Amino acid sequence: MTNLRELFDSEKRWRSAAAAVWTLLLVISFTFAVTAVGSFDPFDVLGSIAGILFILTDRTFWSNVFGICVVEFIIFRLTTRYYKVCHYVPRNQLRLIAYHLSPVRIFYIILHMICGGLITWFMTRITGNLVVSLVLDATGNINASVVNEQHTFIVLHGMFVGGFYGAAFFLAGRHIIHFPIVQQTRFFRVKGQLFPLLLTSASRSFRNMKYFYIIYYFFCASTVQWWLSVYGLPQDRNSNSDITSGLDTISGLLSLSLAFSAWFCGMFVDFVLSLVNLLYIVYETQSFEFPIEPAFEHLQDMCLHRALICNEHLLLQYLACLDLSQLAKHSRERRMVIFSVSPLGGHPLNWTNIASTCLVQLKDFVDEIVAFNDCPTGQKTVGHLVDQQKQGQVISRSFLRPGATHELSYRTADVCAQQTQPQIDSAKRIFVKISEIVKNHSVVTYFIANRPELLGLQLFSQSQKYIWLISGLSHLVAASYTEDTYGVVQQTLPDILTVFLNLLEALNRHLKQFPVRKRNQSGFANIHSLKLVLKETVKEAIYKIVITFDTHLSSIPLSAENTRRLQMFKEFKE
Repeated sequence: MTNLRELFDSEKRWRSAAAAVWTLLLVISFTFAVTAVGSFDPFDVLGSIAGILFILTDRTFWSNVFGICVVEFIIFRLTTRYYKVCHYVPRNQLRLIAYHLSPVRIFYIILHMICGGLITWFMTRITGNLVVSLVLDATGNINASVVNEQHTFIVLHGMFVGGFYGAAFFLAGRHIIHFPIVQQTRFFRVKGQLFPLLLTSASRSFRNMKYFYIIYYFFCASTVQWWLSVYGLPQDRNSNSDITSGLDTISGLLSLSLAFSAWFCGMFVDFVLSLVNLLYIVYETQSFEFPIEPAFEHLQDMCLHRALICNEHLLLQYLACLDLSQLAKHSRERRMVIFSVSPLGGHPLNWTNIASTCLVQLKDFVDEIVAFNDCPTGQKTVGHLVDQQKQGQVISRSFLRPGATHELSYRTADVCAQQTQPQIDSAKRIFVKISEIVKNHSVVTYFIANRPELLGLQLFSQSQKYIWLISGLSHLVAASYTEDTYGVVQQTLPDILTVFLNLLEALNRHLKQFPVRKRNQSGFANIHSLKLVLKETVKEAIYKIVITFDTHLSSIPLSAENTRRLQMFKEFKE
């Protein structure tokens, strides 16, 4: 799939570059708008307009905006590699803890803490007033300096906001690329989400301020000491109590001007960081039209049915599934291409390729659900492990047969194995005893035992693509009633109905064993909702086919069980 991979890489580079450019432009526009609104005086309109024009030519303003853009671009470059289209769900509690405390996540949080502090520092230089610098001249002493604790407080709050955003980026599932239910152009999607995003950032900054105040109150002394040691500043603050004292007390922390400055800078940092997430996801989730049949032979690998099975790049596969769903609903011209037959022989190559690809994936998904329903813990049977071991022995010996050298080395290995076998067996027995003792401990079992709910979440982590496949197939089948002049769809209609009915039965059984509760793990809440959407999509697909074909379905060969299930849909009792 070289051509398909090249197509995907070029498209992804273009979308990432466009998202980065528009992110920087929005950051510049938002910074200027905030500065202009802050300097506007309704009682002096002409003076305010003059001040806004002065901002446009102010070198200090543009130098700080440039610094914010550099930090934003660094975040964008380092963040894009962490985005995924589906959740990674660990199998047990130990892997879940290790996943949340992985070095990658810790590095990401530290990176956002540093970037949040830098953005806050640049923004305070633009706004000015009492937080213009980290260090101020001491009163009455030109050669002495003291720490500007108000500015230190605000910059540390910006670091806290950045670190909180970095932690929530993974814990809240913000790194998951969610496709919108209704496809819109990029302009209207961004326009519709900018103001709600600003309100969310404002409320989030206000809610999280109480946590930072508590942290700062208990650790302010060590923080001030650290700043003093870094800058080599005097520790005596008695002569400068109006500047450097007070924030280690409750009354000093309750300053309204300081609280407003901290909230405003926290809102700005959260909004600027959220813009990266918004623009990147908007560009990555835009639909892409794949060719149904190649115009030339060397473009065979770039067709839609090839992209549907491209497991190397899940984003590409998701875009292909989305394209299938969209064309089945809205593009009659492309549907006619799918229903067409080849000029030589009259074979329905396009429909066969797409239908077979979708059915194979859906059948495998049904088999996985059925296997999980039968064994929720995911433990393999002893017979299965023995079969795997025998298969491995046969494969290893098959590689040793062709040459005498391999045969000789194989016999030598057997002799060595016979000599060292007693020692190995005794070591294995000791290891098994120790491992059994450790595993039987309740605390260890809690961390290392496979949790059925996590395994179920892992099974349904890619439900979105199956929703699109089911929706696309059902709409194609319904449209074929009036558009399929050659009857190519009717050949696979029994297989499609069988897969849909089996999938619905497996989903009903799974949801009975593992019902979706209101309180679930917040990081995987989207998977729980996708389960219900998947079930409703299957029912909708079956009803669409039943309503379209009506009495013609009685002549379709199905098993007795599936015929009974289909009859429930015909009577609208499901």
